[in-house]
Amino acid sequence: MASQPHAAHHHPRKRLRVLALHSFRTSGAIFAEQQRRAGLDAALADLIDVTYIDAPNAASGPIPDDVAPHFEGPYYEWWNASRDGEGRWSYEGWRRAVAHMEDTLALHGPFDGLMGFSQGGAMASLAIGMQRCGFAFKGLPLLRFVVAFAGIRVRDPQLERFYAPLRSCPSLHVLGDRDPVKRLTNLLIECFEHPVVVTHPRGHVIPQLPPPDLERHKAGEMKEVVEAAVRMGYRHIDCAAEYENEGEVGETLAAVLADGTVRREELWVTSKLRNEDHDPNRVGAACKESLSRLGLDHLDLYLMHWPVTGRPGPAVDPPLSDTWRAMEGLVRSGLARSIGVSNFSVKKLEGVLAGAQIPPAVNQVEAHPYFRNDQLLEWCKARGIHITAYSPLGSPHTAPFFKRRDDLPELLQDATLRGIADKHGRAPAEVLVSWAVQRGTSCLPKSTKPDHLRANLAAASWRLPEEDFQALSTLRTQCRMLDGAWCVSPDGPYRSLEELWDTPHEERTSGVRRCAEMNKSWQRWKDDPFRRSMSEHHTGIDVIGARGAAALMLTHSICFIWLKEGRPAGMLACVPYVLMCLALASLAQRRRRFYTAHRELLVTLLHLAQTLTNYHTILHAGEDVYRMHNGKPLRLALQQLAGGPIFITICALHLRLPLAWSLAALPAMTLAPLAYLPGLCRRLMATPGAEDAVVGLFRIMDTFHIARSPMASLLPLPPTPEPRQCCMLYSTWSVVLCSAVIPLAVTYVLERRARWRYHAREAARGTGSAPDEAAPLLPATGAWLADAYLASCLVWAVAEVIHA
Repeated sequence: MASQPHAAHHHPRKRLRVLALHSFRTSGAIFAEQQRRAGLDAALADLIDVTYIDAPNAASGPIPDDVAPHFEGPYYEWWNASRDGEGRWSYEGWRRAVAHMEDTLALHGPFDGLMGFSQGGAMASLAIGMQRCGFAFKGLPLLRFVVAFAGIRVRDPQLERFYAPLRSCPSLHVLGDRDPVKRLTNLLIECFEHPVVVTHPRGHVIPQLPPPDLERHKAGEMKEVVEAAVRMGYRHIDCAAEYENEGEVGETLAAVLADGTVRREELWVTSKLRNEDHDPNRVGAACKESLSRLGLDHLDLYLMHWPVTGRPGPAVDPPLSDTWRAMEGLVRSGLARSIGVSNFSVKKLEGVLAGAQIPPAVNQVEAHPYFRNDQLLEWCKARGIHITAYSPLGSPHTAPFFKRRDDLPELLQDATLRGIADKHGRAPAEVLVSWAVQRGTSCLPKSTKPDHLRANLAAASWRLPEEDFQALSTLRTQCRMLDGAWCVSPDGPYRSLEELWDTPHEERTSGVRRCAEMNKSWQRWKDDPFRRSMSEHHTGIDVIGARGAAALMLTHSICFIWLKEGRPAGMLACVPYVLMCLALASLAQRRRRFYTAHRELLVTLLHLAQTLTNYHTILHAGEDVYRMHNGKPLRLALQQLAGGPIFITICALHLRLPLAWSLAALPAMTLAPLAYLPGLCRRLMATPGAEDAVVGLFRIMDTFHIARSPMASLLPLPPTPEPRQCCMLYSTWSVVLCSAVIPLAVTYVLERRARWRYHAREAARGTGSAPDEAAPLLPATGAWLADAYLASCLVWAVAEVIHA
């Protein structure tokens, strides 16, 4: 016996009522669960009210392999097809199925349309044909549309007459490029005059819903967008390593997976390969890094982001075909279920397909009514490559670097578009999303507000009337909004936009000035193997080793504690800094993901601790000077000249903190000399002959008006300064200058040394180019100077201890 129908949703608002017919040897409950996993039930909850029923015939044979392991019975079928000895097909139980549907429509109707999966899609199409030719369902309200997921055409000649009336029926068909019943699905689609067809790259269903665009959302805002989208019913998440958003997306996915909002098999997660990771030896590692940031064990779709590697030359290096072969390895190893490309032209796709064993499943490109990209779309459709359209709203929120020219037309302000939107009571963005889906593409509109996310979902299932669809499909304005000018360089491989897109004429629309020069330095920086090596390790401690970094930290801490001479306040001021140094070193090595995610906060705390330490240093230095304690200024000078560079070196090199953070510490470090230099000047002026030398120096400076410079106004000096005051002034600023320049110089030469060692090591392995022949002088000399400087600091500390 068939189970009683059960409604999937109960909403007070009037919606379309749809009767859902399950696939071969499953059930209504299984079909409902499949819809839930695909996210369609939540996405369409405001539009349709679905009723799932069981077929009247119990399963008469083995349960399909993709059903039994995942869903519990009982199982039903609409009919059982068999072939006799003469090759004729018979369909046992189909009349019983028609009678069962007639009873359901009469008792639980009226229904606006039918929806079916596989055999259920075939049954839904036949039912509508039977009603329109008067064979069945007489006297019942007309079924106005059909939605078929992998629906098939029945091969019985007796049923052929029911397909003719389907031509005028609105229909939506969803099929997979690798579905084994794809041929029969295409035969069913041919029965409809204006079918809407949505394809996906594999045998299973991918939700054709516009995922939220995560490219340029701010930190924090992105988490809210992803979480709201998933809870609202989105199941396709599109991100990329280049957007640097995978970490936040991963944290959000972990949260919604942990609380049961969604299961992993219900999600379709897409990410993209960076341009600088096209080397076949890097593809696998790059994919694993994305998976690590996302917290997943596989990607549903992995794309080559651009046909660009950032390496100048006459041809793309490495060749795109070599990168694609490495991408195919991701599918074989289970790291990615599907692979594809983005921003590829027909010519570049032909080059990839020529040697491909696994063809691209998707090509993600710009597409909207102002740039329909019709030729590429038709070419990809003919070869089973699904098109995902980015910038479907015409790129109204493009980032400043890629900002469009001001004279370009604004798609959202187009008169035709706004007229269609006003006619249907929709927002222009909703009309554009509907147009994109109606073309058979997926689309990626930028969405941050919940209302916009919800509207995009609704628009994905709303169909534009044919005349409005054609009006948008024939707009005369056609130009790229994202022209890719940053990929063009006089050094190649793309010397013009025409070469990049393989078209005879491309109009520059980006408004980026001196694109070639900007691109050259930008790509050189992104392709720097030393920088990439540091990024992979999340820390530069391995340049000198963790022990070396710890030794520097310990030396700095000992200097602090010794200078305080055991004062409780001074020692307490050192504790936060010492603890933060040790914590950063530990996090950078052992918990790199946490260290990367909270790097700015940790660095801020580190500088706060350093500022507190210098604050106490300044107070005690002033106290010592005013009490005329001999020897204290020299020790404070040691702390400034030895501790400061070590701190800067740790920040800028060994922990690989941004240079801006290191520069932020300089003001705190350079305040100390203003406090301790009066004592140094006092000792200097006690030296015989020093006063005469200072007077002569002052007269020379006064000739060039140096003493009355803005620097001199910072200290209260009389109109004619005394020699001691001049000595204080210029000694102060000379030491301030040294305390700022020396740390940066040490940092620079140490980094040059590390870079030289890196290139030499890679060249020895045969995985990189040898360093420039003219370069050894600076690294060798700089390394010697840096080592000598650090050694002199330690010798100075020991000598001062002995002298004290």
